[in-house]
Amino acid sequence: LSVTVFERQMTYLKGQGYVFLRVSDLVAIQKGERTLPRRAVFLYFDDGYKDNYIYAYPVLKRLGIPATIFVVTNCLDRKQILWETVAGANGPDIFLSWDELRSMRDVFDIGTHTVTHRKLTALTVAEIRSEFVESRKRIEEMTGARVEALSFPKSRFTADAKHIAEELGFRVVLAYGRGFNHSKDYRHLQKIPIGPVDSWMSFRVKLGAHYPVLRLFGK
Repeated sequence: LSVTVFERQMTYLKGQGYVFLRVSDLVAIQKGERTLPRRAVFLYFDDGYKDNYIYAYPVLKRLGIPATIFVVTNCLDRKQILWETVAGANGPDIFLSWDELRSMRDVFDIGTHTVTHRKLTALTVAEIRSEFVESRKRIEEMTGARVEALSFPKSRFTADAKHIAEELGFRVVLAYGRGFNHSKDYRHLQKIPIGPVDSWMSFRVKLGAHYPVLRLFGK
């Protein structure tokens, strides 16, 4: 996704009156402290790639748009390059540093995408709990941010993972599913993925009311 395309998308959303929500906004809505705007957007980025800092952050800051980034702590600690791949001393520098993540806190809330990004469906209950607890602890130690949001790796989860997330007090959880969210239970949010293959038309279609129906036909 080029910077020009990304900025056009964000400018369009602002121009159409969409309201961009932070994690704290979703928590406030859950508690009944504020109402859900008619055109609400929860903008997020998974994994913690450095290009979020280089390209997305300046655009969002300039436009005054908040977002949430879900990071894999082993990748920021340079223990992994990609999922389940151990990092070497001369590995590519493709993930954020902790300094870069801290510098983006005026725009980005920070959530966890676990320690290792392993599929939760392949882990034991103890391993799932460790992924959630240790990643949250590491992020809070390194940034000072309170971590209330979780994004399941590869959007996959088990009943145990969902239960553990609730037990640990995560108020916002990105799970599996494509479409819009009408419930105030933000512990199982559906998503609308936008990526480099999306044309301007497909971007507009994904914002429309018929997108969940089109998904049924593989669109």
